[in-house]
Amino acid sequence: MADLARSIIVARRIKAARKARDWSQDRLVEALAEHGYRITKNTYCTKETGRRPQISVDLLTAASHALDIPVTTLLGLDDEHPTP
Repeated sequence: MADLARSIIVARRIKAARKARDWSQDRLVEALAEHGYRITKNTYCTKETGRRPQISVDLLTAASHALDIPVTTLLGLDDEHPTP
């Protein structure tokens, strides 16, 4: 259960970072592909909305690179960037 809760929190942080950049889900999916992580918009949407919230390490690292945010921030381990 703790892993699922962590995934939901990470998904919310990715969504907040996406919105802060004024990116659509389509734009983020494109950026993820540019960083080597291929995912359909529909599959990404299920993660962001919490219907299938499991976040893989590959998605986490690709999102970190695409959004230019440290993995530690997305995981909530970075005190410099408060949780959205």
